[in-house]
Amino acid sequence: MRKIIEYSIEQGVIPILTTKADNKEEDGSINATIARLALEYQVPLWNFYAAVDPLANNGLQEDMAHLTWGRNLFDDRMPCRKPGRSAT
Repeated sequence: MRKIIEYSIEQGVIPILTTKADNKEEDGSINATIARLALEYQVPLWNFYAAVDPLANNGLQEDMAHLTWGRNLFDDRMPCRKPGRSAT
């Protein structure tokens, strides 16, 4: 991951690191490493885990690989109504 971050920065790109929704390693070590790297390289971190943590099953389907989803309410008469997940 360091090579990717450093290469991006060398190319003038600011990488945005993102935590993952699952905790398959059961100790949070992967997300902790991602957060430490963001701090070390002073790049933005999108803490996706924090956004989905309060959801049932961390917002993951039974296969623990795909996010759950909700129906778009485009037929709703309320203007500008968006699905709740757009907040992340």
